[in-house]
Parts: sequence; C-alpha cells; structure tokens
Amino acid sequence: MVRFLRGSQKSFCVYILWCILIFLGLLVLYQAKHSKSVSLLPALAESYNSDWYYYDESGQPVTVTLPCKIPADGMVSRIYHKHTSYTRTNLCFYTHHQAADFLLNGVSLYEYEVTKKVPWLSSYRSFYHIVPLPAVKNGELCLELTALIPKHAGECTGIYMGSYESILFRLIWNRLDKLLIGIILVIFSLLVLLMSSLYNPNRGGDRTLIHLGVLAMLVGLWQLEESRVLQLFIGNQAVHWGLEYLLQFFILLIALRFIDDITPKKLSAWTNVFFVTAFFISCIVVVLQVLGQVQLADSVVVVKVLFIFYCFYAAYVVNKNTSFKKRSIQVLFTVFMSISALLFVVVLCGISQKKIADVLMSIAFVFMFASLSLILYHTSLEKFEAVRNAQLYQKLAFVDFNTGVSSKTAWFSLVENFDPHVDKMINCCLILFDMNNLKKLNDTKGHLYGDKVINEFCHCLSEAFGENGTVFRIGGDEFICLCRHSSEQEVEQMIATFESLAAHPEHPEYAFSCAYGYVFFTPHEKQDFIDAQQHADALMYEKKRLMKSGRDME
Repeated sequence: MVRFLRGSQKSFCVYILWCILIFLGLLVLYQAKHSKSVSLLPALAESYNSDWYYYDESGQPVTVTLPCKIPADGMVSRIYHKHTSYTRTNLCFYTHHQAADFLLNGVSLYEYEVTKKVPWLSSYRSFYHIVPLPAVKNGELCLELTALIPKHAGECTGIYMGSYESILFRLIWNRLDKLLIGIILVIFSLLVLLMSSLYNPNRGGDRTLIHLGVLAMLVGLWQLEESRVLQLFIGNQAVHWGLEYLLQFFILLIALRFIDDITPKKLSAWTNVFFVTAFFISCIVVVLQVLGQVQLADSVVVVKVLFIFYCFYAAYVVNKNTSFKKRSIQVLFTVFMSISALLFVVVLCGISQKKIADVLMSIAFVFMFASLSLILYHTSLEKFEAVRNAQLYQKLAFVDFNTGVSSKTAWFSLVENFDPHVDKMINCCLILFDMNNLKKLNDTKGHLYGDKVINEFCHCLSEAFGENGTVFRIGGDEFICLCRHSSEQEVEQMIATFESLAAHPEHPEYAFSCAYGYVFFTPHEKQDFIDAQQHADALMYEKKRLMKSGRDME
C-alpha cells in the first residue's frame, strides 16, 4: 500500500512538473513576443498607428491612435493619414466583419467586399489585407470601413507598414502561440489516428482513440485559423467562416463523444442527454443564422457556456469512474478541467482584454487536451493490460500444464471455431494415441512415475512430428496429433520415427507402449473432425486388440 502511494505521488509530481514546464514555455514565448532585445529573426513590420484622424460633424479633424473606435455614419467610418514616402512600401490592415476601400489621394488602391454567394450569410468574419503603396511626396491615405454587423461600426484595428516579407513575419509572430498549438495538435491528431488504425482491432471496437484524434484535428484547424496563417493559402471566405465559428460546435460534440467513451454505464444516460442538448442548441443557432435572425459570430458565446458545463461534467464523470486504479490521475484531471473551465469563464465574462482573452482560450484548450490525453493514456494502459491478461489466461487454458502440449480445451476450441473459408485445411491426418497400462503404472509405481512416463511419451511425439503436427492431450492417457497439409508418405515416415524413438527412449527407465489409429481427411465442417476422431478411435482399439492378442499368444 505504501509502495502504491509512493508510486502515485511520484506520477503526480511528474505531471505537475510537466504543467510547470508548459506554463514557463508559454510565459517565455509571451515575453519574447513583447521584448525589444536583439534577435536573429527577420525584421518585422513596424506599427503605423499614430497620427491618424477622422472628421467630426463640424468637419474638424480629430487625431486618434489605432486601434480605436470612431463615430460612424450609419455603418460607414473613415480614417485618414498624411503619407509621404520616396520608396514603394506595403501597408497591412485588418477588417473585423467589415468591407473596406483603401484610397490614396482619392484614388482607390484596394477594395474588399464580402461575396454574397450565400444570401443568409452577411458576414464572413475577419481578414488581413496587404496593400502595395507607390512612392508619393504629398499624399493622404483614406481607409473606408463598412461594418457588416452593427456592433463593429467605427471599429479601426492596428495597421502595419513595411516590406511584404516583414508584414508576413509580423502576422505570424503576433499569433505564434496559436500557430504552434495548431501545428502540434494536427500532428498529435495524425499520430493518434495512426495508432487507432494499428491498435483498434485489439481494443474491441473502442473508439476513444478515434474521437480524441478527430477532436485534436478540429481544435488544431481552429487554432490555425485563429493564427490567420491559413489566410495565406486559402482565399475562400466561406471556408474561413466555417473554421472560425461553425467548427466550434463540432468540437463540442466530438468532445462529448470522447467523454461518453469513458462514462460509466450508470451515467451514460446523462451523457447522452448532454450530447442531444448540445446538438439541439447547435441546430437552433445554425437555423437562426440561416433565417438571418442572429449571426453565428454573435452566437459562439453559447459554445463557451457549454464548454464550461462540459469541463465540470467531464471532471465529475472521471471521478465517478471507479475503474481508474490511481486516484492521483482523477485528481490531476479534475484540476486541469477546473482550470480550463475557469479560463472559459474569464473569457466569457470579458474580464480580460481581447489579446489576453485569445491567449487564455489557447491555454484553456491546452489544459483540456492535457486532461483528455492523460485519461486516454491510462484507460488505454488498463484496457491493453486487460486484453493481455485475457490472452494469457486463454493461452494457459489451451496448454496442458503437465506435458506442455495443447490441452483438451484447445482441441474443442479448434473444432468448434473451424471455418472452412478461413482455415484452409487439406490433406489432414488425425492420429489418435492411447498409452497402454498407464493406470497399472500409477497404481504400482505412483503417479509421479506415471507423469514422467507421459512426459517421455510426449517428448517422443514432439520429436517425431515436430512442426508438422499439433499434439493435444484429450484425456489422461489419450492424445490426438493433427497433421495439416501432409501426404500419406510423410505421415507414415513421422509415425516410423515415433516408433523408433519409442523403442529407444531417451530415458529407458520411463519406457512406454501405446496403440494408435489414424485417418486422412479434408475437413469442410466441424462434424468432419468428429467423424475422423471416431474412425481413428476404432482403428486404435483394433490395434490395441491385436497388440493384446499378440502378448497373450506369447
């Protein structure tokens, strides 16, 4: 008991150490992103957020620093900037559910409109835009933004300026944490799905690995979308809208399927109720989007609420699952899930700033996946151990302990499970052996001596038939040898070898004699084995009668 507690404490300390290392890694990454020290990284685009202005109702310019929110004329807002540059450069701005028109001295350089291929979808989320700027001595930039959702009217985000490469590096660096998490989760999901394809046949139809792999893939894609890197490769707006918003509902449903895999039977009904409720809510939200009543971008708050319930429910399920051998695993899982739920609450309540909220969301999913992976690891170990024990017990049941040959159970299992479409047996020979006078030996010289005679007999059988025949002990002194794919000449040669070994045993003090009968057949059904055994048994008794008759004549 003390050793078990010490082992649990050791495992618990190892997990805590991993958590500390992950937290320190995220902290170092966060500090590195905000550090101005010398770096070997490529040059990053500089912020271009100062000295912008808009015109108030009286026509007077009002200077602002981006990001900010300015008064809008209905859904349209405009900000301006005096621009002078003797070289060509690039400017990068970000639209948040907005259409955009970028002008220089009243001439449009770039225009972004939301495609209306889907009538009920008025907003396709957010995008970065890179606009090449020509060299100009006296220029005025104008960024006109048309909000697609009322709450985003007048919203102006930060702007960067520099070479095309420096802007790309800046965009990647700004969301490097999400990019790394996304890449790690996608790689993790591929490994898990590969493991599932390799090991699932041995797990009795268990789909836990598959559900975790799909869940990791979905969250990984969502984090890659959050990093904005996918915008560099995919230009379709509908794809990004689906990855940003619709994917979150699928993540929740797959997460519930994973918990259902480890839910005790007494709680499975509640898990199914939770799944049906989440599915029903998801359908309502999508229908409202289609009807144009509520934008999905404003409805994802429902997912965050459901994720909070999910974290607490998952912790409850794991603590109710008494099959886990280590209590420390349940405690650690509960702590991780509670941290995830707390972070979801902080994000939901809007306590933190937008950038910090994004980081907290990523950390929440990291803790959630650490928890689920931990549980999967230990449930897999326990299931593999159970399968291994079952295979060991089956193997023990199929072996005769005294002789080491196959047991009577193994013989009946072979006959009962015979499938002619799977077990292609042709030119088989069934040889039935019966040892002579074994009872007399046991009565006169003892059972220990009799066991040694039987072992000597089995040794001769194994030497004679080798890999060509399988020996089964079906009674105290009765044995069957089944030869597959053997000709009559090969069988007779093996029998001759056996008779030679029996006449000159390795241990002469344990000499034996036996009678046997054999029959050739090709099985097409299990009855063929029974018929062959009965025929061989009749031939064996005939040989035994002849042997007895010979001794009587002598």
